[in-house]
Amino acid sequence: MQKMIGFDVYGTLVDPVDMGQHLQQLIGDKAQEFGQLWHDKKVEYAFRRGLMQQYEDFGVCTQQALQYCLSVFNVTL
Repeated sequence: MQKMIGFDVYGTLVDPVDMGQHLQQLIGDKAQEFGQLWHDKKVEYAFRRGLMQQYEDFGVCTQQALQYCLSVFNVTL
């Protein structure tokens, strides 16, 4: 029997919404809103893929969520 320990560092040790501060110069007043939507979508994409048993690396989910947000906010980076 193999034992495992899992850590959820993403929501605990990393502040995903803080990215909004870095986006401020590029997006302006909507940066925090953009950062929150980006975070929510990448987690949603990863979760949905897990449920569908169609795993993709979290980096893929992050990139696709970014593309979604750019479209929603009509922004080009």
